[in-house]
Order: sequence, then structure tokens, then C-alpha cells
Amino acid sequence: RFETHQLTMVEMVRYDVESGTSVVLDESGTAWPVAACRGPVAAGDASGRDALSPLRSADGLFWESDLREVTPGSSFQDRLECTFVGPDLTGDVSLVVRAINTTLSGTMTEFLDRLLGESWLAFVQAIEYDSEMIEIMRRWTADASLEVAVWDGRSWQAMGRVFPEANVVPFTRLVRCRVPAGVGDTLRVRLSSLTGAWKLDSVALD
Repeated sequence: RFETHQLTMVEMVRYDVESGTSVVLDESGTAWPVAACRGPVAAGDASGRDALSPLRSADGLFWESDLREVTPGSSFQDRLECTFVGPDLTGDVSLVVRAINTTLSGTMTEFLDRLLGESWLAFVQAIEYDSEMIEIMRRWTADASLEVAVWDGRSWQAMGRVFPEANVVPFTRLVRCRVPAGVGDTLRVRLSSLTGAWKLDSVALD
């Protein structure tokens, strides 16, 4: 994205893994091996739509927000619930998400540019140097991220999040999740985000 990164170094890292195993990074940049991903057996969104078909595999068929449900009084939050089944759901597992961000942030930036006019440069400088504005933008980034939570039988437990990254090419990120005790062979995962900020190609468990 324009004027969002300053590069001081680029390096290539090689990971040696077994045949049939790939490597996916989490949000901290840690590499995790992924070998036996399984898709969800059921998936649905807050609009009541069946989301299993677009999320079952990385096939370029994306789940998108149902903007017909958005009103001035709505929460502006998307929620997807996915159910995974397997005999080995214990300890820590990896949730692998393939997604792309929409142009929502770019549209908002263009709107702010027109709204602020000659004050736009001062706003951009504040984002970089003003501590209060930096904190506001950090909160916005967190709100626009994809939050992952698992159901422990009583409530949703936050596991991590995927931050907005790209709106031209899909990307893959991994979130480590602790399987709650007593869930048996079924794990429910919820993905929450700002409405209209994400398009999801696949969600899988390893």
C-alpha cells in the first residue's frame, strides 16, 4: 500500500521440511509446519448463510460480507463459525487462513484525503509521530483484524488474530489454538472482523 512501509533490508529464509509439508507464518513471523490440513464440516455466518462451500478449500471461491445486513444501527461486525471434527483434537492445533483484504481501507483513506484537504499532510505526519494518533491507528488495525476464538463449552476464548495485509494478492497466515479440555472430537472456531474488510478463501485445521 502507498506510504505504509519503509524497507531497510530484505532477506530470504529457507525452511527444510518433509515431503508433503509446507510452511506457514503466524503473525509474529514464526514459521510452522503444516502437513495434514482438514477443512470444516460446517460453517455459517451471522447472516445465516451457509459458508461451507467457499471455506472448505483454497479454490479462489471467497466468502464475503453480506452488506445487505449493514444498517446505521448494526454492529459492523462479521462473525463466521466453523466446526471441525477429528479424533486427534487435543493440545495445540494450527488454524490456517487464506484470505485477502478488500479495498475498504483504501476507500476510507481516499475519503479522508478529500475531507481533510490541505490538512492531509499534517494528518499523515501525526500517524507517524503523534503518540495519541499512533494509538488510534493501532486500535483501528486491531478492530480491522480477523480475530480467532474457540468455544470451550461455556464461552468463546480468544486465541489470536490475523492483521490486514494485502488487497491485491491472497495471503495465508496461521493462528495457534489451544483445544479446550473436554471438547471431544469437535472443535468450534469463530472468526470475527470488521464488516466488509475481509474476503476468505479457506479455513483449515492442522
